[in-house]
Amino acid sequence: MLWCRVKDTMKRIRIRLLIITCVCLALVGVTWADSPYLLRKSVKLEAFGGASFKVPEWTISGPRKENLVVLKTNKVKGPEGFFILMVTIEKGPVGAVKWNNVAENTVAAAKKRGAILRLKIGSKWTGLKDANGKRMSGTLKSKGQTMAVSLVSFVKAGRLVTVSVLCSKRSKAAMSLVEGVARSTKLLAP
Repeated sequence: MLWCRVKDTMKRIRIRLLIITCVCLALVGVTWADSPYLLRKSVKLEAFGGASFKVPEWTISGPRKENLVVLKTNKVKGPEGFFILMVTIEKGPVGAVKWNNVAENTVAAAKKRGAILRLKIGSKWTGLKDANGKRMSGTLKSKGQTMAVSLVSFVKAGRLVTVSVLCSKRSKAAMSLVEGVARSTKLLAP
């Protein structure tokens, strides 16, 4: 008799756990579907043979160039406050990639625009087949405002692609977004 109760009790526990799991998954699915980070929109850059990327449905900001697109949103809730997503494509270095040079060139480009960028080269990025990449992070000071920078740069098929996010505070969401956009890259035939 006790054994039957134990079986019934275990069955009830399993059913309760199954119901709780289903409810949690449903709530997470609804929340995630409304997320401002979902990569639903396709953006194409034409330079150096071209590339397409999946990006969030944010507003394209500033002049669009054949090698650069800038998107921004203020829909992000939390301490980040705002996000600015930038995607660039340029001719890649010949031979082995010197990541210090890539970082220095990125800092120099920011300086030309009147900003002070400090970058720290991070770990290797392997999110795209046959790509050689690095994660980088740092800060950008521009017009009296300091922003956190998260970026991934990678070289593939003779092209250097950089995906970066600027936001008011460093966050895991920023690097996750950067990596997601970078993974979505499809280089077009030159």
